[in-house]
Amino acid sequence: MRYIKTYESYYSISEFVAEVTHRLGDYNISPININRIIDQKMSDMEECLETGVSPQQFVEELVSELELGTGGYPSIKTRNVHQRNITYL
Repeated sequence: MRYIKTYESYYSISEFVAEVTHRLGDYNISPININRIIDQKMSDMEECLETGVSPQQFVEELVSELELGTGGYPSIKTRNVHQRNITYL
């Protein structure tokens, strides 16, 4: 019989980030904003990986922090850098 340590994490950081990205995709967040969240929370994700927190628990804490159910982060407007004006002659 194989014994599994419950405190040991079997995720690499890339697998952890991929799982968090996948779970954040279920919410009304654009891919650009998901990448911004991932960049801002990278140190927190590394800490969660070391302590054995699952990606699902991390996303649940992040959702409550950003208040995604109440129109928090998705309601923030970001500046559109690639805005072009079309003029007709």
